Amino acid sequence: MRRSASSITANIAEGFGRFYYKEKIKFYQQSRASAVELQDHIFLSQDLNYLSKETARDLFQQANVVLKELNGLINSTNKHLK
Repeated sequence: MRRSASSITANIAEGFGRFYYKEKIKFYQQSRASAVELQDHIFLSQDLNYLSKETARDLFQQANVVLKELNGLINSTNKHLK
């Protein structure tokens, strides 16, 4: 969970540092994939009884917020390509 969570911000930072918009989008999409991976880890942690259902639900919702923000970032960056 720590690796996938830190990968989200690392890919955003790396994408931000890229010069070309297509490269930026590639890293933002990798960040989005890491957020989905984190959601999978949350479900797995709940199934293995490491997290309560309430905690898992809260963490999953927070990851959804991150996904929405990443989608906005990708869409905004995509507009520069047109």
